[in-house]
Amino acid sequence: MCQVPSWIVTKDAVLFLTDKDAEAHGIDWKDATGHAAIRKVWKGCGGTEGEGLGKDTPQVVVDAFLSGRMNRLIAAGDLLIRNGEWTMPALTTAGNVSVYGKFDAPALTTAGDVSVYGKFDAPALTTAGNVSVYVYGKFDAPALTTAGNVSVYVYGKFDVPALTTAGNVSVYGKFDALTTAGDVSVYVSGKFDAPKLGYPAPPKEGK
Repeated sequence: MCQVPSWIVTKDAVLFLTDKDAEAHGIDWKDATGHAAIRKVWKGCGGTEGEGLGKDTPQVVVDAFLSGRMNRLIAAGDLLIRNGEWTMPALTTAGNVSVYGKFDAPALTTAGDVSVYGKFDAPALTTAGNVSVYVYGKFDAPALTTAGNVSVYVYGKFDVPALTTAGNVSVYGKFDALTTAGDVSVYVSGKFDAPKLGYPAPPKEGK
């Protein structure tokens, strides 16, 4: 599964697909998200390939992405936020979400894994996959629901007042949470605030 957005820069144009383009050319959604699909439409094109939403993403691609003209492609592929600051009011994807920049997604739903290396605000995140927050990341998800595991690594800060998960929670940084249905592990130098945790009982810091 390829990253969304994807594009090809030639000497004359920036080539990319919107939802309407994929539909018009009869491209299967599972094959429509990457450079191969673009080359099916513009056969024989050369150029430089790019992917992900970042500061150097061509403006025409950014406009199509933020305006919702790639929503079905996003739903079919893996979403990559490389850098910069972005806001998407409502997103649904069957793929994975990787955030290296700053990404505000108030109503994100994904069936894949969520990896955060930057700053990710997702007040109503729902995912069937795993959630990993890495070094120096900051992840605010007040109503996170996941069937997978949650891992928060050193120096990460993860505020999830109403976390519900059927998986495990491993904290290496600072984690504020109230509810989990899985196992909880808090490692040395971590900080864990869970005053209303139902199961298991809140471990002592550093244990």
